[in-house]
Amino acid sequence: MAGTIQTGTGPEFVAVDPSTGTLYVTNAAQDTVSVVGSSGTATSVAVGNLPEGVAVDPGTHTAYVANYWSNSVSVIQGTAVTATVPVGTAPYAVALDPGTHTVYVTNSQGNSVSVIDGGKVTTTIPVGQGPYGVAVDPGTNTAYVTSLYAGTLSVIENKAVSGVISLDTGVTGVAVDPSTHIVYAVNPSAVSLSVINGDQVTTSNPFGDSNPHQVAVDPETHAVYVTHSYADKVSVLDGAGAYGPTVSAVIPVGIQPVGVAVDPATHTAYVANSGSDTVSVISDAPSQSTNTVEPAGNDFSGDGSVDVLARDSSGSLWLYPGNGGGGWLARVRVGGGWNVMSALVGPGDFNGDGRVDVLARDSSGSLWLYPGNGGGGWLARVRVGGGWNVMSALVGPGDFNGDGRVDVLARDSSGSLWLYPGNGRGGWLARVRIGGGWNVMTALV
Repeated sequence: MAGTIQTGTGPEFVAVDPSTGTLYVTNAAQDTVSVVGSSGTATSVAVGNLPEGVAVDPGTHTAYVANYWSNSVSVIQGTAVTATVPVGTAPYAVALDPGTHTVYVTNSQGNSVSVIDGGKVTTTIPVGQGPYGVAVDPGTNTAYVTSLYAGTLSVIENKAVSGVISLDTGVTGVAVDPSTHIVYAVNPSAVSLSVINGDQVTTSNPFGDSNPHQVAVDPETHAVYVTHSYADKVSVLDGAGAYGPTVSAVIPVGIQPVGVAVDPATHTAYVANSGSDTVSVISDAPSQSTNTVEPAGNDFSGDGSVDVLARDSSGSLWLYPGNGGGGWLARVRVGGGWNVMSALVGPGDFNGDGRVDVLARDSSGSLWLYPGNGGGGWLARVRVGGGWNVMSALVGPGDFNGDGRVDVLARDSSGSLWLYPGNGRGGWLARVRIGGGWNVMTALV
């Protein structure tokens, strides 16, 4: 553990602004938020009654605090409350989508989620009984909500529940790895960790007899941090694999740790200790590899020459291997049924494994990653987004923003052109609008 920060009375949750290093800590027993700058100086800000969950928008440097007994959310900019937004009954947890600036608030006694856009509630979404935790995947603009009494995980897309995953009664904290799109949910009653990868759920107990309470993920190192409120410790798990993550470290912290947050810029975890009025600081620098993988370009077959994929009217997908001299080798059929897809994009190596991939949008608007296997075939596909049917054109330009990772450009129906920067692991960073008026163009290449 790297250090301890003194807070107000009864800190429950913590959030960090990765662009400034500022911490926001809710002091539930004092009705305040401690705003801790990068210098370590703390300022106490008065909020509503019993502040619990907190989330911060790194684009606007705005924090949102759920006030449980006030049925409201306090909006903090700098060290001042600039607005108070009425929400549902007993708001508990808060999560934010940095790409859309949308805020999700679980109303624990209202069995609903309040959606805040533009400083007001625009939608109230019914979910299972006792909504508790909420997490957002910024790459797919998907929110995940645990329901304590229903024992479910509600999946929210386009501000509506698109699916419900059965877990166990008593599920509390939830977090999502935006790089892998894997969701983690903890259950103190069952002493378990559920790993949700698409429609697959694996539940295990890597904690022994220590009840887990809240969870957070480092999107680059894939380390999963789990607080144990009654054991005064944090478990650190290796989340690089999709199933059965194991505990790699157990770190003693303050008394009765509750919330945990990770700064993705520094790979530092912050733990709110409600019984000792402190935040524990855990430094865990990622390992740096000296091996680099050269971009795979559009060599789908892995022979060193650029290839072309083509879909015919029957839905067959054909690989036309390039011969490296401006011509073709014999074509190979690499799939059928592709006519259910409304768009195909060849972005290059989207998931960072050194092999060329394909992105495909189906008729419902879901975007699928088909990871190439480096030999002209596929690994298991992964859903990487929803709502993409609002886009009239998609193109894979390669590394458009110069950060060494391949990106996607998308044009919406209004003619706005959006850059979706890839994160190098099969997911997205926050999208950026880079132009308007592109609906006068008949094609993007």
